[in-house]
Amino acid sequence: NGKVLKAILLSCWVVGLASGFIPSSFRLSAANTLLSSNGQTFTHPDLTRGSMLQITANVLIANPNPDNQQSTQDIQAILNSGMPLSVSCLVDAYYGRSEALVAVRGRQKEQLERIIEDVIGYNARVDVDELDSAAAHFDSEQFADGQQRLVEFREIITMEISRRNYASARRFAGRLLHTLQDFYSHSNWIELFESQGSSVSPNLALAERGRSVGNTAGPNQQTCTNCPRTGSLPLASLVGLVPFIESTSCYNCRNNIDGSLDARKILTTGYANGGRDAQNRPISKPIGKCSHGGVIDGTTDSPATGGINKDSTHDKLAPHYYLHQQAATTAQQHSFEFFSLVRNDVDDDELFGAFLGLELQVKRVVSLAMVFDTTQKTSDYLQEVAAAVNQVATDIQQYINTFENDLQVQYVLVPVNDSGPGVTFETNDISQLESAVTGLNIQSSGDGSIPTLQAILNAAEASQPDSSIFVLTDSSPSDSNLVGQVEAIIVQKNLRIIFVHINSRIARSLKKSRLNKLRIKRQDIVSMVYSELDVFSNGETISILQHEISELAAFVSFSTVQGSSTLIRTSGNAVDSTNYYFLVDSYTFQVLIFINSISIDVSVTTPQGTDASSLAQYSVSTDSSTLYIATINTTDPMLRGQWTITVTTSSSFSIQVLADSELTFLSEIIASRPNSTDDINELKPLVGSDISAELDVVGSTSPVTINTLDLINERGIIQSITDLVEMGNNTYISTFASPVEEFKLRINGMDDNGYNFTYISDISVEPATIGLTFGENDTGYLTLRPGAESNITTVLFNAGVAGTFRISINTDAVGNETDFFQYRLMPNMVTVSQDSTAEINVQVSFAKNVPRGFSITFTLVAQLITDFSVNNFITFDVVNVRAPSSAAGIMYTSLLAMKLLMTLPVLLMLHNVL
Repeated sequence: NGKVLKAILLSCWVVGLASGFIPSSFRLSAANTLLSSNGQTFTHPDLTRGSMLQITANVLIANPNPDNQQSTQDIQAILNSGMPLSVSCLVDAYYGRSEALVAVRGRQKEQLERIIEDVIGYNARVDVDELDSAAAHFDSEQFADGQQRLVEFREIITMEISRRNYASARRFAGRLLHTLQDFYSHSNWIELFESQGSSVSPNLALAERGRSVGNTAGPNQQTCTNCPRTGSLPLASLVGLVPFIESTSCYNCRNNIDGSLDARKILTTGYANGGRDAQNRPISKPIGKCSHGGVIDGTTDSPATGGINKDSTHDKLAPHYYLHQQAATTAQQHSFEFFSLVRNDVDDDELFGAFLGLELQVKRVVSLAMVFDTTQKTSDYLQEVAAAVNQVATDIQQYINTFENDLQVQYVLVPVNDSGPGVTFETNDISQLESAVTGLNIQSSGDGSIPTLQAILNAAEASQPDSSIFVLTDSSPSDSNLVGQVEAIIVQKNLRIIFVHINSRIARSLKKSRLNKLRIKRQDIVSMVYSELDVFSNGETISILQHEISELAAFVSFSTVQGSSTLIRTSGNAVDSTNYYFLVDSYTFQVLIFINSISIDVSVTTPQGTDASSLAQYSVSTDSSTLYIATINTTDPMLRGQWTITVTTSSSFSIQVLADSELTFLSEIIASRPNSTDDINELKPLVGSDISAELDVVGSTSPVTINTLDLINERGIIQSITDLVEMGNNTYISTFASPVEEFKLRINGMDDNGYNFTYISDISVEPATIGLTFGENDTGYLTLRPGAESNITTVLFNAGVAGTFRISINTDAVGNETDFFQYRLMPNMVTVSQDSTAEINVQVSFAKNVPRGFSITFTLVAQLITDFSVNNFITFDVVNVRAPSSAAGIMYTSLLAMKLLMTLPVLLMLHNVL
């Protein structure tokens, strides 16, 4: 299919310029259908994953698990066996197979896998964001700038780990690894060893301050000779690819490097079409220099013809394909050596382990945050809330004692009323939180609305990632203009927002509904602003009676420290004996069933057809209750299979089933603007845009099967996708067009023990009618020296009706960090017609005393002033780097890169053009 092939090449290499090692297994699989292969090709993800697993194994061996004396021996045995490393095998070996540690193993596997995918994503972004940067790929003999990039990045990574800014460190690690790996594919380092007949070893001068990469070719020195031409690539076999082919010539490029380089051990690299130097000036290939080479490099046919890249085993892509194995092996070895160097630089395995995602002796910290409405209407239930807080603490402590001794909980309280949010209170002592709750100052309310969203922002900034924020309020928000900013920080920190409404109107309606069978709708009670945020964050909006506050404790504690997977999330209106189903597989050991309605009748049936009420460790269900809550241990093999929840209610309702499971899945998606290669916010893609998704099943050392991918929301299935591409290693690829409605991903499959599973993603995708991208010459990273200033341009694209948009910015600065930078936003309000664009400029400057390595993340939000739900956001980072030594004569400028906001890591695939 010509369209398929066009998508393959477009997504693999982009017009006119070759990248390094093929960026992903998906692209490799696609390329295999196009060009002949001469053996296994290793991709950037392969090299990055392999090196990260190797350094992870070394760190685990050096830090034995005190509760598993076999951990060191078992991991060493895995290394000695030569078997491929995986997250699951390392975690299982470190923690052992004790049933009591299922939750710990499951969470650790998910965390390690997510972080590896993060680093792989940032590595892959270099082939999009910095495609024309010669230094980023060690192209066009830009050795000095490439080395300076590695040196600066290594120092920034070390500093960010020491500051516990792990997310930033991972971003730079991915980008550094790409450049480091490309050195071996794009230079003649491998050929120099080959000519001497000696085994290849890494160039350990790379990323070392004060050292050059070696003896490099002069600007006028011939480095290659013409390769003999062996024919042409027939265009008839490349239907759909013709616009992207830069050369149809086929060459035999063995021994095409000038012999004088081998004799004197002189380094060179290939020149690639479209490359630019550190000052963003185009680089032309001089006659007699080596080309990068391959069918998509425009310098292939200019003398010296051919090329020297070793990106793959495809001879039409990589003229030195026969050296690919050596280049890949050396690149992975040096990637591991790089991690070892950083580990030595940091000199603290707890910090370095946390950077990798390991939980060694460092306590895992989660936050339980509360935003508390202190207007007069909440004064009646302060004591009940304090009692519920105490019960939550008891439940969490019981979990810690049973499953996870090293867990630490941070409690956050933000009061809010008409006057605004109060001082954020933080503590690790539950008794202090109880005292803070009972001591809240209650004030009379004005118009019944309060700045709830600003209070949520304050709580989010104080909370740890992967935490929950409970918002107790009966007031409507007075600051709905902040919805976009709240959604941005939800994604940044992977937070869940749960709204709790303790509303006397519900009590009155409950009484009427029992007497008169009156039906009421939840949206009549709950602010639509809150509903927008709870759906986006995979949270919940709960409406309860005052006497039920304490009964929420089980849901709060489970959501805070357990509940890693969602099995059901649905809602509806009045139903009579309607069944809802969820599956328990062999990896699930506990579930929580949560149902919220008015006057509900619930029964739960096991796979054996028996009533489950006797199995519940904790349950709430009474005639006077608006809640059904039950936690059930499911480790008994007889409890695996399909469970049934039967619901009868005369009102609207919501159902959630959460699971503690060792098996979970990660979803990585990328969306592109229609008829454009511009990436857009994957959690708010433009309606109708093309979406590519990578699904990774985590937790099993054996293959599992994904049969279908459903796009769902609380109203049911929007679309069911059966056309999934299996990539191996429990990874699947799917492409589809963005629907109009918001949706989550639900995967349906079978585990390696033959039990069916269904899991729902923890992110919501909300298709939007506006999008934000960066300007033509800007991306999501900017490096500034002390005292310098620069601009970043973003472009707002409006696919909806004409409107006026409010533009705002927030940052992740804390404390006195705001003293180190200034910014100016121009404009802060813009009117955009349908299918039109508008530019927004942000001018950023650093103070002269800014600390070296200081980084700040900006989030720019665009929101339609007449509709809070029409919004989108984009993020960019500004980083200070030390000015290079004048003796080095190196001009080091901005590093180009883009990161559109994501809870989950980037899958580098441009849009599907089917």
